[in-house]
Amino acid sequence: MDDTTPVPEGERNLTGVSDLAVVAHPDDAEFLLPAVMLACRDDPARSLGVVVCATGAGSALPEGMDETELVARRADEQRRAAGLGRVTALVLLGLDSAQVCSPQAHGELVARLAGLAATAGATRVHTHDPTDRHPTHAAVAAATIAALRRLPTGNRPRELFGWEGWGGLGWLGWRGDPHRVTLPTTGVDVDAVALARCHASQLATKHFDAAVAGRRAANATFDDPTTPDTDTGLDLAMDLTACLDDDADPLATILAVVEHFRARVADTLGGYLSVPPTHIDTPGDQPTPRT
Repeated sequence: MDDTTPVPEGERNLTGVSDLAVVAHPDDAEFLLPAVMLACRDDPARSLGVVVCATGAGSALPEGMDETELVARRADEQRRAAGLGRVTALVLLGLDSAQVCSPQAHGELVARLAGLAATAGATRVHTHDPTDRHPTHAAVAAATIAALRRLPTGNRPRELFGWEGWGGLGWLGWRGDPHRVTLPTTGVDVDAVALARCHASQLATKHFDAAVAGRRAANATFDDPTTPDTDTGLDLAMDLTACLDDDADPLATILAVVEHFRARVADTLGGYLSVPPTHIDTPGDQPTPRT
């Protein structure tokens, strides 16, 4: 995959895409969901629109580059990656992370994303895992959910997925867990790495290309404990579709997934650790030396 074609930019170009990705930063689509991008590239019945909310300002600066240069470079890298992945349309909202994460500006971002989603009319929407420890990722996931809930019920996507980023989703459970979505990268792993390497400004300070490739390989091997490996890589997501039901409380729905994990841990360990501890450390406690 070595040809880069220009990608139409702007809201109107999103019209009619089958899949819509709403991500925080330039590089997030390529790092988090390359399997989606490549599936849309290879399936004539599918097309992908990408919305990038923030500029990426505030990330580590490569040597000899200032913040203004970094923002411009990251936008250009995102355009190149979108072209390499043959994305149908790209929208760069140009916000900074403070705007994305601000509770005061949340409504404005939600309204903007609702308009973009209405234009796209996608049947599948992809965003960040809402339990992601990166605050900008989590804020974009929340805004995406809220935006889609503003659409008329009949115009909402059929599926909504939150892909792992700063933190893995192995805690969701084994293959077959109802909250867990996997998409193999077998056969396109090399292309997925090529997409990641478009973001040279980020790779100058962090080994993201190796990290995301390693995570996909680990996901495939740890997907099931008893069967031989069948895939070389897996992208992993949380199924957020239930958050789009009118009767659902989105936060409660997400917390129920976390509670499912807590209950599974309690069930596994309960027979072994059912006796309550006789002492609980307090902030002033010092560890007791052991001999």
